Amino acid sequence: MAKNQEVVITGKSKFAFVTRLNQFGKWVVGVYPDQASLPKVYKLIEEGIKNELKVDDEGQKWIAFSRPPDKTDRQGRKFSLTPPLVIDKDGRVLTDNIGFGSDIAVKLECYGGKTPIGSSYKAARLHGVKVYNLVPYEPETMAEDPHEVKAAKALNAQPEPKDEW
Repeated sequence: MAKNQEVVITGKSKFAFVTRLNQFGKWVVGVYPDQASLPKVYKLIEEGIKNELKVDDEGQKWIAFSRPPDKTDRQGRKFSLTPPLVIDKDGRVLTDNIGFGSDIAVKLECYGGKTPIGSSYKAARLHGVKVYNLVPYEPETMAEDPHEVKAAKALNAQPEPKDEW
């Protein structure tokens, strides 16, 4: 794999926290890769990314990719990352929440290098999401556990993040 490259994974959305941070403080999207993208996922895993291909209760394979709002470089300097770009099929910025089963393409920034002790690493960071067929996000249908439904509603009630310009 080249030092930096972009990889696009297409499939159905499992979950998407791309307009606001999830409970762990990251932007993240879960995707069920389609048959054309599954070999790309296997190749990334073979090259050493730490993202895990999981299997849900119905036997469907899915994987999550994330992007933190800030990072620290090797010299200890902190810097901010912008939110992932989210667009619709026509290239317009999309601010709607993405529901389960939406047809999406996930653009990844894939990079690698050497650690300070000399070992190699590979990583894939969420760069953007293109939504081809938006399924409305409905927290009541996303979870059967009443606590999860309440948490999802509370997440929707959070204020939009403010630009720090």
